[in-house]
Amino acid sequence: MSSIQSALANQPRRQYVTAAVFNNDIFTYTLTTNPTTNVTTGAIAPVTGGDATLCPAGRILRENGQKLYPGVNTGITTFMVGVIDTITLRTGYIDPNSPIYGVYSTSLPFAPTYGVYPNIQYNGVDPGPGGLGDEGPPVFTNGNIICVSGNISTQTGSITSANGIVATTGQIRAAAVTTLTTIAAAGTPTSQSIDPTLGAIFTITSSTSAPVGHTLNAASAAAGSVITIIITTTTAQNTTFTFGTNMFSAGTLITNGTSGKYSISFVSDGTNFYETARTATQA
Repeated sequence: MSSIQSALANQPRRQYVTAAVFNNDIFTYTLTTNPTTNVTTGAIAPVTGGDATLCPAGRILRENGQKLYPGVNTGITTFMVGVIDTITLRTGYIDPNSPIYGVYSTSLPFAPTYGVYPNIQYNGVDPGPGGLGDEGPPVFTNGNIICVSGNISTQTGSITSANGIVATTGQIRAAAVTTLTTIAAAGTPTSQSIDPTLGAIFTITSSTSAPVGHTLNAASAAAGSVITIIITTTTAQNTTFTFGTNMFSAGTLITNGTSGKYSISFVSDGTNFYETARTATQA
């Protein structure tokens, strides 16, 4: 019994989740011996055949028990661990403290009957109401989260703070620009809806030469959400924009028979959007 327990205890357990594409951050280690001097040297190089599709963010890598140590393994300057990607069966060495990798779990149990590699525990799924696939632990801290380089991003959900989010340099912004359906003729289309979850900037073009009316509606969004609509007219005509469902404005926006650009902005109280600013014609 003691020998079995020892064997189980020694199985690799630490696993890593990739925070970015990692094809350039997983390596092979090769030893080469000079036949003349009989001196052996070691070198690492990115594993061949990888790309952003085969090595995406969100992949789970498992330690396979191999290690490389500075001063022990020639050519190694930082501690590295061997891992296996159980999706592609790609193996290699990674720097476990690289900004590419986060700890996925350090205490998954031995899985003696799974797959081709019987000592590997496969990805779990949260049995709670969310039912999400396991990706890594959350962070709950009274300290700071500091990003020296790179980005803090969310694929779904929001980044929230009780005391605000401050950018020392740059801006806090949503980069997506969503293009609404072009108004190509009178009554085509007569209205359309804005989805605030897509981002903060929406553009719409009116290219009809006839006077036309158009209604913009919006889905409800979290309090503090902002949207800006940039309107482009390509011909000298009057387009009357009316703001409908969940949108409260100072009145319609009329393009005044002038080819140019206009913008109008709104902020949400959690249910409705309220106008905060608009422009006249801009060249």
